[in-house]
Amino acid sequence: MKIGRNFTNILDYRYLTEEEKEEFKNNGLKVDDIGFIVCDRMKRDIKFQIDFAKEIGISHIELDGAVPNPFLDFTEDEIIMIKEYAVKNKISLSLHLPYTFVGSAVACLQEEDREMAVALHKRYLNFAGKIGCISAVLHPGGVPFYQTSELYLKEYKNALIKSLCELANFASSKNIKLHLENETVFHNFVFNPEDLLEVVEKVREKGCEIYLNFDIGHWFTVIDGGFSVPENPENVIEKFPEEFLFELHLNDYIPVKKIFHPALHRGEGLLKRENLKRYFQIVKKKKVKLVVIETAVRSAEEILNAEVIIKEEQNFINELLKV
Repeated sequence: MKIGRNFTNILDYRYLTEEEKEEFKNNGLKVDDIGFIVCDRMKRDIKFQIDFAKEIGISHIELDGAVPNPFLDFTEDEIIMIKEYAVKNKISLSLHLPYTFVGSAVACLQEEDREMAVALHKRYLNFAGKIGCISAVLHPGGVPFYQTSELYLKEYKNALIKSLCELANFASSKNIKLHLENETVFHNFVFNPEDLLEVVEKVREKGCEIYLNFDIGHWFTVIDGGFSVPENPENVIEKFPEEFLFELHLNDYIPVKKIFHPALHRGEGLLKRENLKRYFQIVKKKKVKLVVIETAVRSAEEILNAEVIIKEEQNFINELLKV
């Protein structure tokens, strides 16, 4: 089983200019401002992400396609360099497809919008295939709060299944395993394990190769939607058939405060040490091939020490994997 990471905003600070770093230290820039400023710089520098992955002892990185991103602008020379550098360093790649704006319309009831979203994702999958990605991850999109009746949700699922069949077949032609990931409760759509499993089963029944990527941290958001999760939430992985599993996302969540992706070794969310130990035992038993950790930093202090935090977290994960 490979351990990978989506570096999200972990590496952002190193891409600030000296003037921007000074402005940040003087409270002129916020953490979210940094993400906007360095977005192109950080996401374009896949070579360094590969170097950093090797440094912390992991063998996979998932490129973050959250918009804005530079991936559709990469030249053929850049694409060849990335693929060769990843192979040379024995780092496998995957791509998290865009999940906002046009990219989120894969379940849209308006056919023109849905087709536009599918066409956009095919362009990203084409890029992913060229750089040698082994997998790609897609969100199911969101539903307006005023369209959450049973009939609306049924039709949204039908539209999503249609999109997934098209995209799964396209991804397969590029030797990419396409995954559907559960949303957060705030998107009103495919946010619980049963719905995720139902959609993937229906796509599979149509003969399309697709996998489910259950994001346990996304699931924890149901607490802020008035629902609950069981005492040992990691057992949810037992619900999923082994043949539907290839890649999973691992991150935590702090309810009420609504903080996404806190560092796992700090135990600030629902996943404590024992939960994580059992989580890894279950995913190994299910023969999951790849677990992508999605930790993020939120405060000024954290972003200044982000690389240290990730190294500490990775040491913690490595210890758990020895059990």
